[in-house]
Amino acid sequence: MSRSITVTPSTLRTQSGTISKKVDYYEELYAKLISEVDELETQWKGKGNKKFAEQIHDFKPKFDKLAEVLNSYCLFLNKAANIYQETENNVFDNANRLGV
Repeated sequence: MSRSITVTPSTLRTQSGTISKKVDYYEELYAKLISEVDELETQWKGKGNKKFAEQIHDFKPKFDKLAEVLNSYCLFLNKAANIYQETENNVFDNANRLGV
């Protein structure tokens, strides 16, 4: 049984937007986590808190890299949608010129 994938410029753009919104949401959540960890430092003193806060803060470069990769993927999806739409338009225009 064969399978097919149906893709349209619209679905590519929609998925790009969905991913972009989720990246924004996760960035907000991570910023809130950092803020809460920093606030916790005012109430919880000791080696345990220091290590906990350090690990949360040390994850930031990895998190930023993930956000960068996902945002790049969103750009890729939008470019693919534009190319797909342009190709479809060219095929349509060329088919109309056949005059059959």
